[in-house]
Amino acid sequence: YGTVDYLATGPHSGSVTLNGNYVIRYAGLEPVTGGTATDVTLTFASGPQTITIGDNGNLTDGQITVSSTAGETTTFAVPTGSLTVYGSSSADIVVINQLDNAFTIPLTVNAGDGADVITIHAKTGAGTWTLNGEGGDDQFNIASTLAGAVNLDGGTGTNTISASRDADFTLSDSSL
Repeated sequence: YGTVDYLATGPHSGSVTLNGNYVIRYAGLEPVTGGTATDVTLTFASGPQTITIGDNGNLTDGQITVSSTAGETTTFAVPTGSLTVYGSSSADIVVINQLDNAFTIPLTVNAGDGADVITIHAKTGAGTWTLNGEGGDDQFNIASTLAGAVNLDGGTGTNTISASRDADFTLSDSSL
């Protein structure tokens, strides 16, 4: 598929939209396993929550797992174009762990309004990562050496960055 959009509306419910045309709604389903797509978007409407982006446990099988405390765990093939994750309008925690070795594409996280905490434990691949705190007082934690470009944008509010390792990153916010 060209695009696959996952929308989590509850712990075991949501929808999957294929190419913007075909919608599959589910309730009482666990977990969700997707196929191959150029661009993948995951939207977590409920909050506050913890969203974890990482590998599925096998770094060489081309799969990624994204889980949320307020939505269903979703595993899918590494997209070939981009991966975008949207948090809720509440205070979310977003944790980015090591991704599959095949992950070389851009990653965008839009944490949403609220006092969000975004932590990078590992930067995988050469693709540019863009992490947007959006509204609220956001905290960015860099717990890994970053190889490649990572753009941080705190949005509105008073935002902080904590780096426990050498890291090169771009800041774009007048209040940082």
